[in-house]
Amino acid sequence: MATFDTGPLEDVDVVAASPVHMPKGQRRRRVIVFALLLAVLFCALAAGLVYTVQLQKAQAGLRAALSEKQEENAALQEKNDSLSSENSRLSDELGSEKSQNAALAAENEQLKMQVSLKAANGMTAITDAGQIADNKAKLVALTFDDGPGQYTAELLDFLREHHVRATFFLIGRNAAKYPALIQRMEAEGHAVGNHTQNHARLPRLSADGVKKEIDDCNAVIRAAIGHDAVMLRAPGGNANDTVKAVAKDMGLPLVHWSVDTKDWQSRNTDKIVSAAFAARGGIKDGSVVLMHDIYRTTVDAVKIIVPRLEAQGYTFVTVPELLAARRGGAVAGEVYKNGYPGR
Repeated sequence: MATFDTGPLEDVDVVAASPVHMPKGQRRRRVIVFALLLAVLFCALAAGLVYTVQLQKAQAGLRAALSEKQEENAALQEKNDSLSSENSRLSDELGSEKSQNAALAAENEQLKMQVSLKAANGMTAITDAGQIADNKAKLVALTFDDGPGQYTAELLDFLREHHVRATFFLIGRNAAKYPALIQRMEAEGHAVGNHTQNHARLPRLSADGVKKEIDDCNAVIRAAIGHDAVMLRAPGGNANDTVKAVAKDMGLPLVHWSVDTKDWQSRNTDKIVSAAFAARGGIKDGSVVLMHDIYRTTVDAVKIIVPRLEAQGYTFVTVPELLAARRGGAVAGEVYKNGYPGR
């Protein structure tokens, strides 16, 4: 039986299957397919890279927008907190104003009752009129400028307890805040004077300017007690011929002082008391004493001065009473500093 050698045929098949021995057309097709695959892969990678970059840019934009919004929200929150704080403050102020108005209304009603009782009893003075008429009595007029203020009510309480009447020269812009205190001054027998609307230095003004300062203050006083001030005190005691002429036309005597406690300068209770009782320039019979009811230290000093004067036998009078007793009254436009006997 014959045998065949198949070895060479196997080698031929292997060689035929190798790419090297492929036909050129087939090899070209494979190269083109491979190139196309590479191109597609490259395009896919490029597209992915572009998309990734675009996403990163979009994310950066969103982060920036988010940060901006967060800053806006923080600013709005801060503004909201500020508005809430302001609303709280205004609410507190409103509550305080309501409480103050209620207290003033109650005080006003009390003063009305006091005025009614005063009229019903025919009471015209706390001080004994016989003592004022007695030329042997030692008279002193306490005067208070620049109020009313936060300490005036306390001062009035003390004066009432000691049956002391005084004279208050009011600044209009301050008096407008305390109509009930002006009414109380009137009801308790004190004299109400004019100290101008704005504490103006009158000699620097024209006649019309002087008149306006006095008129505006009088309007505040009149609104509270129904009549104008009884006297004028020029701020600083400065009154030239123009001021005197205007005061005369308005029917107002000018009242200055003979004892200056300089309470406005020292703001010290002991120094105020020392000035009041100084050997030279201190209080004596007929003195008009200058003080200011807008200072805590002055009110404290009055609580020392009054009992000491009481112990020395002084009678406390208003300036109109002092001038009536010692000078037969006061003339409009004239300046008065004291009520010393024989002057």
